[in-house]
Amino acid sequence: MPDDAAVVLDPYVRLGPLILLGGMIALFACSRVLTILFARGGADARVGPRALTLFVPIAAASLVAMFLGRPEIAVGIVFGTSVGAVTSVIGFVAVAGPIHPGPPRWRRLWPFLLVASLLVFVAGFKGSLNWHDAVALVIEGMIVYSLWTEPLNPDASSHDTLTESDLAHGADDHHAPYATALSYATPTDQGDWTIGRVVVLTFELAMVAALLWLGGWAVTQGAVRSSTTLRGMSTSGLAASVVSIALVLPMMHGSWRMAAGGRAWASVTAQVGVVLLNLCALLPLLILLPYAAAHAPTLTRWSGDALVWHEGLPRLLIYPTAVWRIDNVLLIIMGVMLLPVALGKWALGREEGLALIAGYAFYLTATIATSLNPNFR
Repeated sequence: MPDDAAVVLDPYVRLGPLILLGGMIALFACSRVLTILFARGGADARVGPRALTLFVPIAAASLVAMFLGRPEIAVGIVFGTSVGAVTSVIGFVAVAGPIHPGPPRWRRLWPFLLVASLLVFVAGFKGSLNWHDAVALVIEGMIVYSLWTEPLNPDASSHDTLTESDLAHGADDHHAPYATALSYATPTDQGDWTIGRVVVLTFELAMVAALLWLGGWAVTQGAVRSSTTLRGMSTSGLAASVVSIALVLPMMHGSWRMAAGGRAWASVTAQVGVVLLNLCALLPLLILLPYAAAHAPTLTRWSGDALVWHEGLPRLLIYPTAVWRIDNVLLIIMGVMLLPVALGKWALGREEGLALIAGYAFYLTATIATSLNPNFR
């Protein structure tokens, strides 16, 4: 890893919190812009694109931190955003309206949250993550992907549709819990793919990519410098708490409207999708990067010795004790909680939503407290 002593002597160390805040703002802006770009024409109702647009800034921040030689920040972002997605965001949705099971093709994906959480929990007993763990998570990811992209049965979908006319006559999520075609976004004229439109979209994506890199660099450097001024708070703790908040907040946008309109299941599925992308795609990539560094030395250009092989062996991705005991356990609890909801045996209401929001506040407090204790780093 980079020399922490050099960071202490850095003349800009006092600007660490400001750099961190700037990176958080950049990542938040990127998440919102991506949602706007790929959620036109009612795409908020399509949980796949929504989950992917929320996932991209998380992946960018984690990968940049990894390439800068700060794997603890990368891991903190992965688990911090995962906990935030299934606690605060789902709690926010439950406060807006009861969470009933959605269409069978979506609710069958919810139990995979528990499976992924248990796989990572078992791997945490050895304190590090190796390629065997990555393969197991990728296999689960492939199963989820096959179920996610399975073509919808037209005959089934015709019976699971809630229209604007239904809402006007008082239909709600309780009477039509499997609604799949209703959109709450203002329709826009997509038009033809002209050269001008392609140029504009390319420019927008280039700007987003630049902001993602800049935001990832800023939160990494800001967290490293801030840890020396905030009473020795660990960088992984800052990533799991402060940085993750900026990546979790965009997930709430549009969730209240969908929940109030009887589509709470769509928002919940999107949050589950974000967590599954974190655990079954991003985390395996972080695990395998040190293995790839032996064949692609350019990966270690800015990472110091974080990705460099030692005595012919790769540096395994460290699984912090605090993350294993707090973040992973909370993910398992949420996976268990969603099981009866997916089976239609329980509906999350306002009381459960408030409890989940309070649970996220407890998580942030516990993460900050344990990050100040060097025995849990």
